[in-house]
Amino acid sequence: MQRPRATTTRPAATASRGVATRTEETAHDRTSIDDEDIGAALRRRLARDDALPPNAVAVAIDRGVATLSGTVPHLPAARRARAIAASTRGVVDVVSRIEVRGAARGDETLEDEVRRAIQLDPAMADRAIEIEVHDSVVTLRSVVGTLTEARLAEEIAGSVRGVRAVQNDLQLEPMGDPTDEQIRAAVLARIERDVRIDPAGIDVMVDDGTVALSGVVGSVAERDVAHELAEVSGARVIDPHALEVQWWTRDTLRRDATPLDDGRITSAVRDTITNDPRVRAPNLAIGVTSGLATLRGIVPSAYARASATEDALNVVGVRRVGDQLQVQTDAVENGELQQRVAERLAASAWTSESEIDVEAREGRVTLRGTVPSRFLERAARDVATRIVGVREVADEIALEEDVEPLEDWELAAEVQSGLEWNPFLDRMNVQVTASEGVATLRGEVDDVRAFREAEREAEAAGALEVVNELSIRAVESVAPRTPAPVRIE
Repeated sequence: MQRPRATTTRPAATASRGVATRTEETAHDRTSIDDEDIGAALRRRLARDDALPPNAVAVAIDRGVATLSGTVPHLPAARRARAIAASTRGVVDVVSRIEVRGAARGDETLEDEVRRAIQLDPAMADRAIEIEVHDSVVTLRSVVGTLTEARLAEEIAGSVRGVRAVQNDLQLEPMGDPTDEQIRAAVLARIERDVRIDPAGIDVMVDDGTVALSGVVGSVAERDVAHELAEVSGARVIDPHALEVQWWTRDTLRRDATPLDDGRITSAVRDTITNDPRVRAPNLAIGVTSGLATLRGIVPSAYARASATEDALNVVGVRRVGDQLQVQTDAVENGELQQRVAERLAASAWTSESEIDVEAREGRVTLRGTVPSRFLERAARDVATRIVGVREVADEIALEEDVEPLEDWELAAEVQSGLEWNPFLDRMNVQVTASEGVATLRGEVDDVRAFREAEREAEAAGALEVVNELSIRAVESVAPRTPAPVRIE
């Protein structure tokens, strides 16, 4: 599959040489963006996305609210379109009316594959979840400990090819009985230590386990992060409706530049990993020195290892992770493990049409084959990682040879546009150069999330390879915050 080429106008002289620069002076400098401009940018971002069918999603913008409609072949595609809209500057809310119309596969088949997917996922394998499928809609019933576990189960069920929707009827039985004050303190702590969100404009109120988020965030995607971070033990309902999106406020909400000591960062990393149900390794040795977080110890799966690394990178003050974790899991016979991975790749909505060979040896899984995009390569690797018995995944997947690179000036302009419309890349000074399909990024960004977002934008723009030479601002911090008393109406 060849990337559909977005229509562009040839940029000015610097970009015509494959160079583009985004500075604070060229960034949006007003507190409103025309609906027409937002719509044009979002359509462009959707059109260039390799994972979505061309012209599948229609966009309408009304006072910053993006309404998506159209038809996609599976549920993850609808979720991805919604995520792209949520991560577009100027969008203040997203209404998805996208319909899922994939090939019918039969309710019994879907029930078996959803059950198998949950049983093979390291984070959910020990959960006895009741599954019912009617007209390709999956209903989940059981008891879980946190809203995060309920969300993970819903995500797994929705990843199966042929599922049109997921009805999540999972019930909560949290460990212990935390008070509203304890729940609020836990939510505030998670928000303040997470690099993906600016905490200064957010307030939290808790009433009988219902967590109400209010204040201001810079994007719909940031509001989504706040929702996830509020899924602490004891939280039964998350209400983010009073959390207003004002994209232009992100600069004023930037974190304090007061240095954090290594001990505080270490404690934050430990708390984040310990409370992640995907990891399940409470006794890891964690140390932080000058922004480098080193993780040592035993984890139960390759998925736990990847999740622990992700958790550490999301902590304020961490700029790099030294992963010295070891995976120890119950041994699975080579043929059985190979079958598990091949089975999940065939059932997964993203990878079901890819021809990927699987080899398993003593817990190490090797993937080989060709795919049309880096996104689908990552999707295959992620599927293999999230299987019980996998200790390591070796990715030898190649891109199809008929992928035609953009011209240098066009690639630089596409990357520039992506940076301009990404809500997490404010206050940047980034230079983009392009040569034979390779995009190189130079300059300074505020934090790890901006570093990764810039790289993703370059990849989404059509770069066959991204050389990320961005530096991360050395100091990130939040001022200490004392939780206010809980108000109970």
